[in-house]
This record gives sequence, structure tokens and C-alpha cells, in this order.
Amino acid sequence: MNSKLSFCFERTKNLYQISQRCLAAKAFSGGKLGGGISKKGGAQQVKKVELPVERDATKLATFCCGLNILKTGGEEVAIKPDSEYPEWLWSLSLDKGPSLEEMDPDTMEYWARKRRVALRHKNKLMKNQFPEPFIPKRIKNLRLA
Repeated sequence: MNSKLSFCFERTKNLYQISQRCLAAKAFSGGKLGGGISKKGGAQQVKKVELPVERDATKLATFCCGLNILKTGGEEVAIKPDSEYPEWLWSLSLDKGPSLEEMDPDTMEYWARKRRVALRHKNKLMKNQFPEPFIPKRIKNLRLA
């Protein structure tokens, strides 16, 4: 069942709190993105969008393909020689930064990195180990057909 969400701002003790309310909405039957349920009752298949990919090696070496932001017209942005770019561009660091062992534990950056590393580790462990949902035995034994 699809539902619309409405957010209300309620004032509680000089603070504004957002409360979420679910309202009934009519079923989504497609739209620009496709999908949904057709009028015949069956599910519609989502059509894949084919994006153009540049395969010409010389054009890939001389232009930044895909950087044109205009919908119609416009040109691809040409890659300039290194001398035309500012010097600070070549001194940017591309590594991931210092490891946890190299950082000072008394800084906020250390604890933010530690939290991010722990979350990534937890997500990696939980990726394929979802617990089975609890369904009571009396509901499991029901014959729905």
C-alpha cells in the first residue's frame, strides 16, 4: 500500500519538532519513470535507458566527454595543456589521508574517522547476514490459497 508522507512542525518547549504522518494515497500507476501496476492488473516492466558512451580514443584523449551541461547544442570541453592549469591543482592530495594509527585520538577528526570505519565494517559484516523475520507459527501455518 502506498502512502503519502506529510511533515508537520510542532512547537514543544521552544523547539520545533518534525512529526511524520502517513496519509492514504491512491496507488501509483507509472509515470515518467515507468513501473507501477497497469490497468490490466499486471506489473509493467521498467524500460532500460541506453546512455550514449563515447568509444573514439582520440576524442576521449582530447575532450572531457560528458561534461557538456547544455540540453541542446554546446560543445564538449577540450582538455588544455598542463601549463594552462593552476599550480595548486597538481599538489592536491589524492590519497585517503592518514590511517587511524597515525591520527591523534584527542581530535574530532580521529573519532569521526573511527566511527566511519566501524560503520563500514558493520555494514560489510551484515551485507549477507540479514536475520530471518519473525513470523508467528500460527500465521506461518495459515493456508492463503
